[in-house]
Amino acid sequence: MTPKYFFYIILCFIFFTSCSKSTDNYGLVNPYESGTMVEETEKEDEPQLPSTKKPDVKVWEIPYKDKGGLAILPVKVNGMKLDMIFDTGASITTITVDEAEYMFHKGTLSSNDILDYQQYSTANGQITTGLRILLRNLTIGNNDDIVMENIEATVVESQSAPLLLGQSVFNSFSEISIDKNNCIIKFVAKQKSNEF
Repeated sequence: MTPKYFFYIILCFIFFTSCSKSTDNYGLVNPYESGTMVEETEKEDEPQLPSTKKPDVKVWEIPYKDKGGLAILPVKVNGMKLDMIFDTGASITTITVDEAEYMFHKGTLSSNDILDYQQYSTANGQITTGLRILLRNLTIGNNDDIVMENIEATVVESQSAPLLLGQSVFNSFSEISIDKNNCIIKFVAKQKSNEF
């Protein structure tokens, strides 16, 4: 036999003997083909991504009274109990001269709370002037559920004007929805942003 053929025979022998064992790409024996029993190992814990769960957001469900299709909420303005109309169309919260005078005499409204005079348009399109004030404390709900401070409001001249809870209050919330079937208004607090 010539050395050349001998070399090919050895090469074929090595090749065929290495193929008789089933291996994966890393030279490890496949236990399923060799008939040996192998315990499965636990997977390593995969790295966890940061939670995308939103932080808990405060939600208040405040019952209201329905009076002729109007939602009337129990409110305290500087400690004075009032029933105010929930009015998303009102750009600002309004009280009448009577309520303002009462609070002034009780000492819960002072000249320091007067901001300026402001002209505004009523629902019927009439332009009137009102005194713009700062309400130091406003609570919503029978149990003072929602407590707010330094809310802008307007004192309207007409004593028969409705008391309106308007956008100067609602802008403090991320969401407000009304459940007419159960007479509940849901207020959702705004999330505080994380500052870097």
